[in-house]
Amino acid sequence: SMKDSSLVVVDSSLLGFVVAKFLGKKTIFISNSTDVSVFFKGKKANIIGNSVNSLISKADKILVCDFPPPYTISLDNIKLDSLDIEFIGPLVSVEDLKKGKKLKEKHGIISAGALEDKLLKELFNSVKNLDLGYKVLTRHPFNEGNVKRVENIRDYYKNAEWIITHGGHSTIMESILLGIPLIIIADKAYAERYNNALGVERNNLGKLVLKEYLSPLIIEKAIEDALAKKEDIKRFSKWANKFNGVERVKNTISELIE
Repeated sequence: SMKDSSLVVVDSSLLGFVVAKFLGKKTIFISNSTDVSVFFKGKKANIIGNSVNSLISKADKILVCDFPPPYTISLDNIKLDSLDIEFIGPLVSVEDLKKGKKLKEKHGIISAGALEDKLLKELFNSVKNLDLGYKVLTRHPFNEGNVKRVENIRDYYKNAEWIITHGGHSTIMESILLGIPLIIIADKAYAERYNNALGVERNNLGKLVLKEYLSPLIIEKAIEDALAKKEDIKRFSKWANKFNGVERVKNTISELIE
């Protein structure tokens, strides 16, 4: 239990962090978003953001599971000025994804489970009749035109031409490690995901499409633009795979326990 531990590793949970500190434990705080002000508006944003920032600064070690600046995908979700942060690279594992199914034919992927149903339907309708020459796979209950439903969409990640997603950090990191261009359907109301999408564009790894401009013509051009970045993302992926975030977490635990 936490009471009997000499060190507590907290994965983004502020409540868990508060409890650990209340119990007087050494703490490692791991996150890809340390600036909670992005979830609020107006004066409240700065007040809450600064308060949480002050709280997190009391961690014995703050590890961000992203690439170091200037290549940080979630850079706009992180306060750099007042925190002692170590960027350790992705914590996601793509070993299972690399063992996935290999299709002879080209295919795209739609993996956007966090999008609301109405927007997801608009996305499928934008893709289903495009002149792609190959199928677009999804786990969602849609099976028309270009779009084909499959049971386990993650089995087909590794050989995908591109992945359409909603801006979640884990899917972005998986795509980068696999070297797959991204098209991100973003909603500015979800600041964390939108900022991740900005990070993808900043690093030339994919294309951001705002939800209000979603249409067949826009998606067609976004796919074309994402595919044009294929060589850039392959080079970035080769560099990204040199990080070993899990090993760095293990080493940090050992350093603080000693």
